[in-house]
Amino acid sequence: MKILANPVILRAAVVLFCSTFAFLLGLILMRRLRQSITEESEISAEGSPTLETLPLHVYNTVIQQLKQQKQDLQTQSQAELQRARTAETFSQAVISTLSCGVLVFGNNGLVKTSNPAAKEILGFVSTIGMNAEDIFRGAVISRPSATAFSDQNADQNANQNYDDRENHDRENEITDEPVCVADEVAAVLRQGGNRRQVEAEYETPSGEKRFLAVTVSPVPADDGSRLGVACVIDDHSEVESLRHDRQGVTVS
Repeated sequence: MKILANPVILRAAVVLFCSTFAFLLGLILMRRLRQSITEESEISAEGSPTLETLPLHVYNTVIQQLKQQKQDLQTQSQAELQRARTAETFSQAVISTLSCGVLVFGNNGLVKTSNPAAKEILGFVSTIGMNAEDIFRGAVISRPSATAFSDQNADQNANQNYDDRENHDRENEITDEPVCVADEVAAVLRQGGNRRQVEAEYETPSGEKRFLAVTVSPVPADDGSRLGVACVIDDHSEVESLRHDRQGVTVS
């Protein structure tokens, strides 16, 4: 009690208490200031995140979205492929039921597609991979066909066929060389243009003679380019035979 009653010791105790209180108060203020500065720096860093500061769940979200997009693209691609296969199968089924022969030549000049009627008319077991020269084997065009493509355009096609006959005769007069069916296919494949209709005497590999009407048409693509040439072949042997018999009866 005598020590506490001493004014010097009492004054020192008060000074020590005040100093300790001031130190603790300053320490608390410094910690709060440091915490505030740290929070502000984190907020500014979140405003422009980098790959290193992105949280893990953001990576997972991006990966899931990419996987979903990939799956959607695969599904769409499979659907398009299925539609293309269905369309091709339908086209093949339609072509196979035609009574006339159909040959489709690619841009390389080789047969890509043929139907059973073409094999029967031409006398080949298979024409896939053959070129026009090997198939028609020098069959010479006898005359352009006068068959109209439609009743509405009958007059126009007749005039066109007449012009084709004149041009054909003029070319023969100039070159003095016969025009083969293979040459017509090569010309359409090389130059494009309108379809051409010709008639020619044809001999099968087994030696059977036939009279064919051949329509040569370019096969256009969606972008305007050519996918190849299509040949529609009709066997007019019986009609030609009847016409010859009728002419023989008229002459006699």
